[in-house]
Amino acid sequence: MTVRPKAGLQSSWRRWFLRSSLPVLLTIASAGCAASSKQSHVPSGGKHVRDEDFAEAVTRLLRDPTPSPERQALLAGTVERQLAHAVRRFRAHQKQRGLTSVLGALYLLRLGELRPGMFGAEGLHALSLATDMVAAVGDEGKSIALLNLRRAASSLAKAARFDGEEHRKALFQWIQNNSEKPGLSSAELAGMNQVRSTSRALLEVNPEALQDARKNLATWVDSGLAFQAQFRADIHSRPKREEAMEGYRAVTSAAATLTALFLRYGDAEGALDALLESRVDRVASPPLFERLQAVVRRGQAEDWRGLLELYSRSVPRDEESTIDRELLRAAVFNLAIEAYRRDPTAVDIADALALSLVGLGMPEAAPVVLLPAVRAHPEPRLVSHALELVNRVLLWEQQGDDLASAHRVFQASLPLLALADQPALRGKIHPSTSQVRWLAAGMEVHYGDLDAARTLLETVVRQEPSAASHRLLAAVERQQGYGARAVARLAAVSKFSEAQSDAALSADAHLLRADILREQGDREPAYRALVDALKAVLQARSVAKGNALAKTERLLARILERFGEPRAAARAVERGLSAAQGDDAQTSLLLLESVARAYVGHDVEAAQHLVHKAIAQHLSDEARVYLGLWLQALEQETHVRTDGAAREILTTVPLSPAWSGRLAAWATQRISIDELAQAALTPQQRTEALFYRALAARAQGNVKLTERLLREVISAPVVDLFELQIARDLLAGATRRLGSLPKDVVLP
Repeated sequence: MTVRPKAGLQSSWRRWFLRSSLPVLLTIASAGCAASSKQSHVPSGGKHVRDEDFAEAVTRLLRDPTPSPERQALLAGTVERQLAHAVRRFRAHQKQRGLTSVLGALYLLRLGELRPGMFGAEGLHALSLATDMVAAVGDEGKSIALLNLRRAASSLAKAARFDGEEHRKALFQWIQNNSEKPGLSSAELAGMNQVRSTSRALLEVNPEALQDARKNLATWVDSGLAFQAQFRADIHSRPKREEAMEGYRAVTSAAATLTALFLRYGDAEGALDALLESRVDRVASPPLFERLQAVVRRGQAEDWRGLLELYSRSVPRDEESTIDRELLRAAVFNLAIEAYRRDPTAVDIADALALSLVGLGMPEAAPVVLLPAVRAHPEPRLVSHALELVNRVLLWEQQGDDLASAHRVFQASLPLLALADQPALRGKIHPSTSQVRWLAAGMEVHYGDLDAARTLLETVVRQEPSAASHRLLAAVERQQGYGARAVARLAAVSKFSEAQSDAALSADAHLLRADILREQGDREPAYRALVDALKAVLQARSVAKGNALAKTERLLARILERFGEPRAAARAVERGLSAAQGDDAQTSLLLLESVARAYVGHDVEAAQHLVHKAIAQHLSDEARVYLGLWLQALEQETHVRTDGAAREILTTVPLSPAWSGRLAAWATQRISIDELAQAALTPQQRTEALFYRALAARAQGNVKLTERLLREVISAPVVDLFELQIARDLLAGATRRLGSLPKDVVLP
């Protein structure tokens, strides 16, 4: 471990975290835990921990280590729930997030706390999936730990069968064969044994594995010191690269590694004893030794903070010669726990622990951990920092398609938001509570809970009204059947300053208002709203450039389609594509909206032309699969001979477990529509599967089934989904067009 000059804990920890980035932390491949054959294996009698109680349960465990039957039951239930989260993430094809969640569950355990019966059938499944992942990357130590745990836990459950015995035997045979390879130096063999035993002890949660790793670390240091002495005696010798690397690694990182392994279990005294009882102390840096002694001697929050600071700054510069990243993460997590137990109001300590929780797949506990520090120091800067973390975590969870986790994070953040809503802080914090609620509302929309989204948005428009918040709230209200309320809200959008400076915002609101009025049968007011939309978008277009111009042309095309002007709309799309060059997101939206309109209007030629354009673009898999699906459906319905564009673009989409891959598999007849529906995990995906079932019925000429399914689609708890708009337009038919262009309007 490289020791640098002392720096503040918060800045050093955050520098490490931000440099590594959360996505990197979430993809470090490691997992596992096992049980000693001598350990008492009794059923846990775990308390049932619900998703909504999980954040508080984790925090209670972190705050109070006092042994009791109640704590053991809570620990068992919490670990079991976290492993259930891991299974959900594995099933959602988020393998690295699933693996990280397994780590999070196991790192909650200390020596003497492991009860294999605490995992349950779902937990064993999570461990099995984790075994496959660590085995795939050749991590022998973690593989052994996971296999041992699964075998021990399966022996307790009469209905469970351990199916990894052959794997376990083969692994031990592989290790033995690898250790007997000709030409393997003592330093190399010692290094291999150290890596394996350390990796195993990190997860196995029993004293025997820890002592085995301690012994191998001591042997490793001895071999490193011997190599160093030999090299100094003959500086002209040319050792093998692998041997030289192990010799260097042993003398530079063994002390930090041994200490970190004991600190993973919160055992500073054991770490100090291990250093003093071997020659490892000869290679320990003075700062490490001094801070470890301070923790053993006094054990105050500031002492644990010192060690936490040291390990937080131990960023590996060379993966071959420094402390293992996963061991470092485990040590930092447990150092933060010990410091937090002694002072939960220290901002830097709470921050370090919160970030560790996020990185270990327990982000919902982060806001709860931060709360005591924010309450003790309700300053705008610190409150802003806490809300910024909540905002980022919500974004990370949504980007990982883990909407259930994002939902738990927001619910756990409500006390923080309540504190930040105090009048004394109003206008002094960034992000504001309204911005956090706005983000959460979008999450609830994606989660399919429109009631929760509407409640949040109503709070947002009261606290910080804006054109965007009113527009989203109106879309939710429309979907829930509050059309009149949505119309009134949209009429007020143009009064906001951002809409006055950006006429495109007003145009979009007018267009949505026109659609809602038409759906209600109010065609004359709908036509007037559509005219307002046209005038606003032409005004916006007159001053727009670049990306803004592409966005404006896209909106103009939508409005012109409502006037029954498909050719003028097509010209707007072509201009938009020219303006959007280099902007893949805007290009995707232009093409998707245009092909969707071509599908509704049965314009095969236009759809084929646009999909050919799309093939040459750098579009996402999601955009490509939808473009191919709609063109293919259109060709099937109209019985027009395909020009190959649909198949060409569909074959560029990988047949992966991701939703785009499942759609591509269905489009190319590799899975059935029922299998597609079974693969749908979110409200949007389930609505899409329903929509494509309707399209399949439409292609077969089943009018009644098509209409019934499309009506189910437009009633789904989703907002602003392409398939939702297509379904509405198909059901509306020719009535979606409201009339001719005003005579006084001159189109570009």
